[in-house]
Amino acid sequence: MRASADFSENLERVGFWQLQDHIAGLTGLALIVADAGGRPVTVKSNVPPFCVLVNGTYDGKIACEAFRVELVRAAAASGKVEKRACHAGLVNVAVPLEVHGETAAVLIGGGVAPAPLGAEAVARLAEELGCEAGELSRAAGEVPVWPEERLAEAAALFQTLTRFAGRFLQFTRMFTHVLRVGNEIASQHSERAVLRRAVEGASEVLDAPLCLLRLYDEKTGCLAARAAWGIDEDLMDKIMHLPVEGTIAGQVFRSGRPLIVEDVQACGDRMLFPRYAAAMRTALVVPVRSRGATLGTLAVYGPAPRKWDEASIGYLAAIGTKVALAIENARMYALLREHYLTAVKALAVAMEVKDVYTQGHSVRVAQLSRACARELGLSGEALDQIYLAGLLHDIGKIGVPESILLKPGRLSAVEWEEVRGHPVVGARIVEPARFPAAVVAVVRHHHEDYGGGGYPDGLAGEEIPLLARIIRVADAYDAMTSTRPYRRGLTAEEAIEELRRGAGRQFDPRVVEAFLRIPAAELEETGRGGGGGGYPDYPSHRDFVRSLFSRKRRFSAVINGGRDALLRTVA
Repeated sequence: MRASADFSENLERVGFWQLQDHIAGLTGLALIVADAGGRPVTVKSNVPPFCVLVNGTYDGKIACEAFRVELVRAAAASGKVEKRACHAGLVNVAVPLEVHGETAAVLIGGGVAPAPLGAEAVARLAEELGCEAGELSRAAGEVPVWPEERLAEAAALFQTLTRFAGRFLQFTRMFTHVLRVGNEIASQHSERAVLRRAVEGASEVLDAPLCLLRLYDEKTGCLAARAAWGIDEDLMDKIMHLPVEGTIAGQVFRSGRPLIVEDVQACGDRMLFPRYAAAMRTALVVPVRSRGATLGTLAVYGPAPRKWDEASIGYLAAIGTKVALAIENARMYALLREHYLTAVKALAVAMEVKDVYTQGHSVRVAQLSRACARELGLSGEALDQIYLAGLLHDIGKIGVPESILLKPGRLSAVEWEEVRGHPVVGARIVEPARFPAAVVAVVRHHHEDYGGGGYPDGLAGEEIPLLARIIRVADAYDAMTSTRPYRRGLTAEEAIEELRRGAGRQFDPRVVEAFLRIPAAELEETGRGGGGGGYPDYPSHRDFVRSLFSRKRRFSAVINGGRDALLRTVA
């Protein structure tokens, strides 16, 4: 029923109901539109009194509905005009309304008779239906009599009307689909997500079983298959790199113009898809262009005798344009994100450079925390947040004097309180910088104990944010396996045993179990940064910050709008 309601709304949107009433008034015929199953999607126009009386009885209504369903299904099946007489003797014509080559609805016109209704036939009908014979007879006398030629003219008019409505509805539906798909493509932040939604959306909009998006690879000089819809994954490697010369996609890439291919099998790249020979008989390929440059091609394929028209080119080209813009935006987003993380890592270096034994700790905690979060089933934004929180979790230590951080012996009560204050200081640093609230919460609560008694707020159990509970375990593991001036680092096996021992007291047992599922090779690889392992990916950050500290400067960090970062020296 939802489909009928949707179609009815679409007809109303294009003003079809008003047009139906107008045509009914001009022709004198009763008109109604039903879906392909026979259910009405418009209100009947210009209903004659005779039909009102017949439909006013139970048996008459049932018979009329059965006739309508039978007539509609016949027209939908044949795709042609169908003409039949109903049980009451009135003639009706049914004209299919096609959208995308399929019968979406049927227009029924009737309420007339080829000859005056006979008195005996009307009397029998009145008796069958249980209605008043005289009233039905008077109404029968008002039924218009139409010769065959006049009914044929009306059917031709209805065909024109349904063609107009079908094309308009097709345009409306396609345009709506293109807008929706375009908006969904534009909302993606990663290039991979952009490409995936593009091929899915193109297949949906153009009702194509197969779609392939290729981008030009400057290293190989080929068109690389980057996303596909309807093509098996095992085939992607075989078609990954397509030569520009002598191929359909290459021709479109070179010319920058769309191309309709009526017989793919006769073209140069016909052997690329032997598995899909039947489904890939025809093709429509458009360039993916941005700022005057062609980035690649977007192609949809279909079986013969599928015909692509100018409208299809326009729809696919619109998607291609959206894809090109979204790719550029995604690449810019990735670049900004890289700069963003680079700046955050620089802050981590600034905090750790004072102590050679803690250098690399924040990066290792970030990596371990992200791995643990994956084992817990987290994904997407949560993984980004846990990594960022791992980098920043100890940023508050930038305010702890070096004399305390580097003290080889036991800390005094006053010194210990200053160290315990670093989560609060860290939260105060990152909160005004508009970091995500989840990241701020981790910075503040990463020293809370699962069993209670941690700091700064003494939270316990589920009161502690999940990301903070993850950081708590990763932080402890890296601290235990790192060498300090006053002790050697534990082995991985010893540290894991300590985590098990602390589960339920210091650590969330569920998080510990997830941490222990991290592959040993990944733990070992992360640990190779080791105590004092530094930042192999960002050596310039360490040198930059080290030079500033050599001038006895202290730092505060300001992250502007969550995008750019700068270090400001203060006296």
